[in-house]
Amino acid sequence: MHPLLSLFSSWSQRRLFVAFAVILLPVAYISLFYRLGSAPVVLWDESRLGMNALEMLNNKNWLVTYAFGTPDLWNTKPPLLIWIQASLFWLFGANEITLRIPSALAGLATTALVAWFGTYKLKSPLVGLFSALILLTTNGYIDNHVTRSGDYDSLLVFFTTWYVLSFYLYLEEGHRRYLWYTGIGITLALLTKSAAGAIFLPALLLYTILRKQLLPLLRRKEVYVMVAGIVGTVALFFIARESAGAGYLHAMYENDLGGRMLNDLSGNNQVFPWDAYLQMLIHDELIPWICFFPIGFVLLLHSTAPRIYRHIALLIALVVPFFLFVISSAKTKYFWYEAPIYPFCALLAGVGLAFIFQATITALGAGQQPWLLLLLMLCIFAYPLSVVWSEDFQPVQEPDFLFGRHIKYQAKEVGQIENYTLLSGLDYNSSMEFYRLAAMRKYHHKIRPLPSWRLREIKVNETVVVCNPVMRARLDSIYTTTPILSGDQCVTLLIVGKK
Repeated sequence: MHPLLSLFSSWSQRRLFVAFAVILLPVAYISLFYRLGSAPVVLWDESRLGMNALEMLNNKNWLVTYAFGTPDLWNTKPPLLIWIQASLFWLFGANEITLRIPSALAGLATTALVAWFGTYKLKSPLVGLFSALILLTTNGYIDNHVTRSGDYDSLLVFFTTWYVLSFYLYLEEGHRRYLWYTGIGITLALLTKSAAGAIFLPALLLYTILRKQLLPLLRRKEVYVMVAGIVGTVALFFIARESAGAGYLHAMYENDLGGRMLNDLSGNNQVFPWDAYLQMLIHDELIPWICFFPIGFVLLLHSTAPRIYRHIALLIALVVPFFLFVISSAKTKYFWYEAPIYPFCALLAGVGLAFIFQATITALGAGQQPWLLLLLMLCIFAYPLSVVWSEDFQPVQEPDFLFGRHIKYQAKEVGQIENYTLLSGLDYNSSMEFYRLAAMRKYHHKIRPLPSWRLREIKVNETVVVCNPVMRARLDSIYTTTPILSGDQCVTLLIVGKK
């Protein structure tokens, strides 16, 4: 126990569990689950994964992912998340919530892992509680491409946090189960987002060397069993996938390894400075929690701190900078690539904030006044939570993403329409394709997708759904139409004739 972070350490486990549940669950609900299905499915990755999962259900091929009816060599990451999403679609139907709930639950699990580690391994309930609250109010983590969307990153963050902390505990405590947890975490991280799941491994090797534990590890048989299990499992998938469709490994290298490191695959032709991620963290993603990092480091390295605190300081000082160095060196840069460092940043900031909070409580003599403790916590976390709220609950304005809402409305109001065309204003619209496949599965409709450049293929007496006002104007300039049903921005039209 850290003598400067001992508040609530004498509480029973039951009392701690109740206190944590009362404080954390409402914040977790607001940050992770509130209005999770309100925004439409958008480009790029989220709708692509949803489309992959629906095609997997339709063709019953659980090894090869498909997009637009053909093997998908654009999204080449292993299909662990797609398997989960497809299973949820089969059980509960395909919609925005079932697409995104794996990410939200992974975010909740990561929060619980951080709270558990701070409370029971660092032996400071206050650090556990504040680290969890900080993670739930970190702007870069509670984001539409991490914990609040159907993308890979939230699940990746859970598995990377899982295996880094498990390996740390294996070196600290020597229990073999933590080594097995490490192996399972590494395997699942690799099966979630391929090479991105392994970025922390060199930093863990360096940590092991600095702790003078490398040679003892190399003498343990279970280490080789773990490595063999990881390599065997991952290799088995890649061999099976390549055998099912030649060219997969080459496409994966181009997309996920050499391609992203050596080329900008974002397509926006924007040149980012080398320290772009650091600037985003300092000026946006980690505000205001980055202010507590120096205090956290001082406390972790304080002369009165137990050895485990100094070791976690070394771990964080290695894994976070190394991860940032790797992703900063890549040509392709996206803000969500930073996501795996957030739990470790939350632990560091949690230590600093817990110290300030305990010092304040001690100075006020308020340790036995629960209402005052809750009031102080509310004052601390209200603003960061409001920032998350304001940035992540903005309505989506792109009309070409609104087909799902209109199809549902149309099925309710004019259910007799079972054969129609979806006219997109975009040349590529995986959002529309997701909603098309979902509607075909739910309503058994016959739906034809039509991109903007194939507008003149529409025939007389065809029923068309269009959401983009520009495409509606182009449609009306070529054809005579009769409105059947109007929604917020979308409209269902009957093509009467050509002009």
